[in-house]
Amino acid sequence: MRILRLLLGLRRPLQLLLLAGSCLCQLCRFGGWYASVFLLYRVCAGLEDFVAHVTKRGVGFVDRVIFEGKLAFAYDRGMTNDPRKARLAELVKELAVIHQKVTLASGKESDFYVDMRRATLHHEAAPLVGHVMLDMLEDNGFAPDDFDAVGGLTMGADPVATAILHAAASRGLPVDAFVVRKEAKDHGMKRQIEGPSVEGKRVIVLEDTSTTGGSPMQAARALEAAGAQVLAVAVIVDRDTGAREVIEGAGYKYLNALGLEDLGLA
Repeated sequence: MRILRLLLGLRRPLQLLLLAGSCLCQLCRFGGWYASVFLLYRVCAGLEDFVAHVTKRGVGFVDRVIFEGKLAFAYDRGMTNDPRKARLAELVKELAVIHQKVTLASGKESDFYVDMRRATLHHEAAPLVGHVMLDMLEDNGFAPDDFDAVGGLTMGADPVATAILHAAASRGLPVDAFVVRKEAKDHGMKRQIEGPSVEGKRVIVLEDTSTTGGSPMQAARALEAAGAQVLAVAVIVDRDTGAREVIEGAGYKYLNALGLEDLGLA
């Protein structure tokens, strides 16, 4: 037992050592002289805040420094997610954007439709969704220790929540997921919200994309009735069709990872 406790106590220093080694190797390989100058600047400025930043975010975030062999170091904003975001936008355009006349949930007609489940259930896009959404949340002031769980109204939010859960786990972060049914079951436990209890938890309401804001609002009301604290509503794609205004008008912060301009639809 004593040996086990000793090993557990050494886990964080060993993680930081491995992280520092990985960063140095990647900086030397891809960064060139400007990365070395940046590293020297950080050393001279003091390592204490940098180590605290690394410790808070976990070792898993190092893969945000190098993505597809590209140096992307931006300490003051946290690690940039631009390469992932760019690739996700490409996949959404390729997989989910359908150019044809459709009638939206609002009753309005559109020349295109964004069928996000074609992306959120795709083998390459789904992992990117998780990491890009986590990064977007942190860039907007919601660090991993600022919320406990993510989810939304079934079924558009379900794969988004699962992707975030797995992305967080890969970084060593404890983020749970939940599913909000459109109405409570009339049998079994008769629950409307499935998953770990959300009572007293800080939650982020998710949706893949929203036209009117109706689904996130329905989920938010159910969550608050169950005793959760709704911090924000986050979607992958904002269609700019009024969802933001509805959600912010109800007092919730509205966040999106991609906009129409990212998909070439603006």
